[in-house]
Amino acid sequence: MFGGLECVAADLDGTLLGPDGLPGEADRAAVRALSAAGIRVIAVTGRHPHIAEWPVRLAGCHPAAICMNGAAVYDFAAGAYRAVEYMPGEEAYRACRLLDRLGAPYAAYAADAILLAGAWEAGNFYEVHFSRCGSRFRHKPVYCRDSADFGGREIADLLLPGVPSEAAEALRALAGRMEGVRLVSSSGSCVDLCGAGVSKGAALREYCRREGFSLAGTLALGDEENDLSMLEICGHPFVPEGSAISGRLPGARVTARCGRDPLAHALRALFPVG
Repeated sequence: MFGGLECVAADLDGTLLGPDGLPGEADRAAVRALSAAGIRVIAVTGRHPHIAEWPVRLAGCHPAAICMNGAAVYDFAAGAYRAVEYMPGEEAYRACRLLDRLGAPYAAYAADAILLAGAWEAGNFYEVHFSRCGSRFRHKPVYCRDSADFGGREIADLLLPGVPSEAAEALRALAGRMEGVRLVSSSGSCVDLCGAGVSKGAALREYCRREGFSLAGTLALGDEENDLSMLEICGHPFVPEGSAISGRLPGARVTARCGRDPLAHALRALFPVG
């Protein structure tokens, strides 16, 4: 049924998850069919594991997911990291102190916590997420005055959600002067700062190498700039209609838009019936 396909790597937000934050029924059925055929479906997301577990399980993906834009692989079945790569400490905290001075709310992803610094509004993304998922998935974020409250934790990813342009441009300029980090756009107006060698593509390449999957036999599905690195290396790249990266990757095929079961449509395009 899925001849030659070994693995599926799917982004979550804006791709496998619809505007309501849930996977579509046809996509969930597609994940079940793929899994039954022995094809692994991996979530590849910018999310911290604390906010990735519920949608990963809801969609039926394999419990070992690539998280934090490729900085980590977390095994939800084992409840442990398989791998995690942090930003250089001094450069991470240099960026945090810049954002502290600008007063911009941001999230710092440590291994054991989501640290929210600055003036976050009530009803923010994290609060909405944890209000919807079951109690077993509620790892609530830690609200901090600024980075001085982080306890010196190592940081894998910094996220600026819907950032003011001043903060985004200041962070972009700072990142350009530091060798150990890189800036990448994720969903909507969000930007992430992560280690220089971190990307979804690098993590997926290593994941497939360890698990014995070929990249040529991998279908990748994503909608944002942070997905390009994995789309570029896979044999079957698909981009949802209307996404931010439509037309940026020669050879990528367009599938149904977010919220209309893009995975199921990609599979029908790749393996037409009749």
